[in-house]
Order: sequence, then structure tokens, then C-alpha cells
Amino acid sequence: MEDVLHHSVPKKNRPSELNYFRPVALTSHLMKTLERLFLNLLRPQVQHAEDSLQFAYRDKVGVEDAIIYLLHRVHSHLDKGSGTARILFLDFSSAFNTIQPLVLQCSEKG
Repeated sequence: MEDVLHHSVPKKNRPSELNYFRPVALTSHLMKTLERLFLNLLRPQVQHAEDSLQFAYRDKVGVEDAIIYLLHRVHSHLDKGSGTARILFLDFSSAFNTIQPLVLQCSEKG
């Protein structure tokens, strides 16, 4: 089996501190396939221990489910007439996928 290749990719053009580097691990197709196989074997064994309010990393559950649950709780609270509610939604969908492929290729070579 191949080892995982670790690279430090700069977050900006001329990084001046270590904090300006993003660690990236590249794994082979074989390793990714093995991870999926083990996940499929282990997931049924631990599903009973999952929190019912966990919406991430679960099959057929997503952001929409979390929003619907939250809005239901807020509406239930407001229907009682016991106060107000504030909700802040933050979108981190692109926070971790901004590595340019060319930068990653250059870091592999050198």
C-alpha cells in the first residue's frame, strides 16, 4: 500500500508565517476504496450510538433537515408567546475547498 502524501499548500501568494499554509493529504484510489469498505462495515455497528440531532456525515440527512428542525423549534417557541428568537446562518460551504489544482500540482513536484 502507498503512503499518504502530505503537502503544505500556501493559503496566499507569499506566506510569511506557518499559519498561512494549509495541510493537504493526498491518498491513493486504493486507500479511498478501502476507507469506503471499512465505513460500510463499521457504520451499522455504531449507528445506534449516533446523536439524533447530528445532521452532518449521515446518509440521507443534510443541511435542509437541520434548518427545518431549527425552524420548527423556533416556531414552537414563538407560538407559546414567551419571547423572541434570533437566528444567524453562516455559509462555510467554500471555506475549505479553495485550493487551486495548479498550486497543489506545483507543491507535489517541488
